[in-house]
This record gives sequence, C-alpha cells and structure tokens, in this order.
Amino acid sequence: DQDKFGIKASFMATIQLLGQIKSRKPELRDDIYRRSGSTVDASSFSGLDEMLELADLAYDEHKDGDIKTVLKSMGYDMIKHDKTEVPGYLGHYVALKTDEKTAIIGVKGTSGLEDMLTDACASSVEYNIDRPFYDGGGTALRCHEGIFLSSTRLADELDPLVKNLLVPSGYEIIVTGHSLGAAGSIMLGVLLRSRIPSLQQSQEKLKVYAFASPPILDSKSSEACVPFVTTVVNNCDCVPRANIAPALTTMKFMKRVDTKLKLKGLDMSNFRSTMA
Repeated sequence: DQDKFGIKASFMATIQLLGQIKSRKPELRDDIYRRSGSTVDASSFSGLDEMLELADLAYDEHKDGDIKTVLKSMGYDMIKHDKTEVPGYLGHYVALKTDEKTAIIGVKGTSGLEDMLTDACASSVEYNIDRPFYDGGGTALRCHEGIFLSSTRLADELDPLVKNLLVPSGYEIIVTGHSLGAAGSIMLGVLLRSRIPSLQQSQEKLKVYAFASPPILDSKSSEACVPFVTTVVNNCDCVPRANIAPALTTMKFMKRVDTKLKLKGLDMSNFRSTMA
C-alpha cells in the first residue's frame, strides 16, 4: 500500500540523515541558534551560576553535604524543606538571606516515579486563576495539567508565608528550579503574582529562574512571563522542546523521507528492501 506510512524505515533513515548532517556540518546547529532571536545582554548572566546551584540543591544530592549545610555555607538559613514524593505534589525548600532580605524558594525536579507521573499528566487544560498576573491580562490561561495542579498545591502551602511574612518584611523573592522544578517555579510565580498583586509593582519583588523547563503555558501567557522569568535552555536538550509543534514537524519530515524511500524501493515492505 503506497499510502501507508512506514514509520520504522523512515525513523531509521531520519536518524541516519541527522547523523550525516552532524558529521558533515558540525557547526550548523550552533550557527542556526546564533542567528536566531535577539542578542542577550551580558548582564543577564549575572548570578545565574548561583541560581543554578540553588535549583540543583532542591534535589538534596550535593557533593558537599546535605541541603541545610550547603545553604548555610552560601549565607542562607533554611526555614522549610519538604521532601514529598507524591504524584501531583512538588518537593521544595525555602531559605532566607536575612542581611540582604532575599528569600529563595527552590523547587525539586523529576527524581522518581512519582514525579514522572506528574510529568505524564500533560494535557493542555484551560484554567482560571484568582486575578490577572500581569497588567491588562485576563484570568484564563492554558497550562500543562500536572504542573498546574501541583503548583497550585504548592502556592496554597506557601501563600501565607509569602503574603504575611516575606512581602510585608520587604524580601525579594526568588523562585528557582530545574526541569519539572523549573516548570513548577514558573507556575508558582504566576500564581503568587495573581494572588498578591503587590508583587506586580516591581520586577525586583519576585523573580523566577527556570533551568530546562518544559513548555507549560499558552503563547500569550508565556510572553507575559518575560518581565519576571529567566529561562535557560541547553541547545541539545529535548525537554524544553517537548511539545506538539516539534512533534508535528518531525512527523511531516519523516513522511517525506518515507515517500523518498518508497520511490527507491527502500521502504522495508519486503525482504529485499529491508535488507537494502
């Protein structure tokens, strides 16, 4: 059947083609990234190394000791640490640097089966939040189901601390995380800004640093996060690109490869073409 999509052959051929492109033009991908988007100011990288370490600390697997000890060595006092490993909940910690009035909320990424189940609840669902999280916005947004539900539970838990202690005391609030923790950090930032409008008055009141976050929000909501969210993505990381658009593009490409294979008799439809 000429109309039947031979996914096995086209998949293997696509992998081979990508390998050949990488071998013949090793700088091509990096060149594409360099030409894409706009140039980032050098000041944007200031402090990212510390934010990455604080995000990584949420896993509590640091080579220099337990999370409380490492935070202390960095000048932070840990006031809360939740190691929960339940689907739909996010492990996290809260630490304060009192001399600088900085509060860190570190959200743990995927480290076990329970977190993977949260990741797997990946339906794009429309939700309504309490108030707009940015000036001129609405209360409706579309979000990754597992991320929204787990982040909402985290916001419910931390809301009294942020609203009644950190904000009145003039603390700068920084939320950081990696992977699932990055997605949770972004959504937590959105929810806190929605629930506590004073956090919208200045970009310095609440900042989010998200490392390797999967795509979780609709386009309009994502763009509205630009003033308070900094995301960091590795060129080779598939997680931040794990959405329907790249999947559809890949499928279209594979179908074109499949057509070429059939024309050349290499579509694995019989023993001879399979061996070829």
